Amino acid sequence: ENSKYQTYRQRLHIFGSSPTEYSRQSTFYFSFILPMTVTTGYRGDESLRRPPSESFLCGETIIDDDEDEAGCVVNFHCTVPNDGRQLEFCCREPSCGVLINDEKKAEKKEDGAMDPNFFDEGYTLAGKTGWQVWPGSRLLVESLTFPQASFDGEKLKTMQTFLASGARVLELGAGVGMVGSSLANSGAQVLLTDLPALVENSLVPNLDRNEGANVDTNEDSENEKNDCPAWLRYCNAVQIGKGWAGAASVDWTRPLNEQLSEVQRDVDIVVASDCVWLMSMLNGLLGTVEATFQSSKERSPKLLMSFQRRDPKDGESSNMFTTVDRVLAEIRDRNWSIECLSWFPVAYKGEEDKEVFVFEISPNS
Repeated sequence: ENSKYQTYRQRLHIFGSSPTEYSRQSTFYFSFILPMTVTTGYRGDESLRRPPSESFLCGETIIDDDEDEAGCVVNFHCTVPNDGRQLEFCCREPSCGVLINDEKKAEKKEDGAMDPNFFDEGYTLAGKTGWQVWPGSRLLVESLTFPQASFDGEKLKTMQTFLASGARVLELGAGVGMVGSSLANSGAQVLLTDLPALVENSLVPNLDRNEGANVDTNEDSENEKNDCPAWLRYCNAVQIGKGWAGAASVDWTRPLNEQLSEVQRDVDIVVASDCVWLMSMLNGLLGTVEATFQSSKERSPKLLMSFQRRDPKDGESSNMFTTVDRVLAEIRDRNWSIECLSWFPVAYKGEEDKEVFVFEISPNS
């Protein structure tokens, strides 16, 4: 056990415990692919900058009881539209850069405990970041489920309506499940996926935690007649609000058709939230998305991806860390189209603001 612990600490020393540790100031230059404005330090098109939704509130607390078997010690919660009810998610770490204004942030005592899944097959430090909530999740949930008629563009409004009407969604790198559960609450059918350790110890427990949340139980409610969609029937699916959410394991380094059935790969929308800060993650994600696009050609699928600018300190020539330029280049190489639907700045203590974007990415016919 001591040797395992030493290896664990050495890996954290080399790679860092979160992607925010790799940042420096930089200037980005963009081509015509996105409706962006080029300025020193880079900011997105101001017309797409989305203000916080007044009715969307988040917060977190330290769980008073001893941590559970999965090592979760933080309870993160966020409201849903219209009535202020909440969804709750158990996390191993406090959120990072998510909470704003007076929203309550949890302060976890550092105890040096080893990640219980660190030596699981296929588990990586990249997977370790899935146990907490990141800014890209907040922007995705706000943009897709909290409409702002005076700010949202037509494409975003269309997507909001489509998701709420029962769209079939595959979420990649779902983490604790905040995005997928929120989309289900709005009316979507969502299959949340991640590495096996996260599915077993995070996604399934958090879906169970929110099962039946915000479901209208009135006799005349259509929710009472809302049976589980057939394509989610064998995925631990639960009803949340107006929709359904299930969970399954997907490893981006393996062929998708070996992990999901044909019907599970046939979806309208793929969602990925702030989960490609490493170049290896970007390549793996887009390869999995490409396989999904191929399986869903009759549906004209799209990818909704949030991405946070982090500016790795080892420069643009790095083969390890992802920048916005690299995202654009990878999309361009696949002959896909990409457009920014919304963005907002995130402030970290002692650092410059870092923009978070929501991109809509589509295969060209």
